[in-house]
Amino acid sequence: MGYRQKHPYIAQIGYMMRYEVKRGIERLAWMFKVKDCRHICLFCEYYETCKTEGNTEKERRNRNEHS
Repeated sequence: MGYRQKHPYIAQIGYMMRYEVKRGIERLAWMFKVKDCRHICLFCEYYETCKTEGNTEKERRNRNEHS
């Protein structure tokens, strides 16, 4: 039979905590990059939309500068 952990839920909780910390750090970093928004990215419901629009704006600006 294969290896089985005694307490798999502990490993799952650890994974979830690491994921949440990583996500929080990404949101904080984005909050310092965005200058024209008054929301706090940690709690913002529009974070995903803002991040995708911000990335496309940056790409457009880079293309215009290099053209």
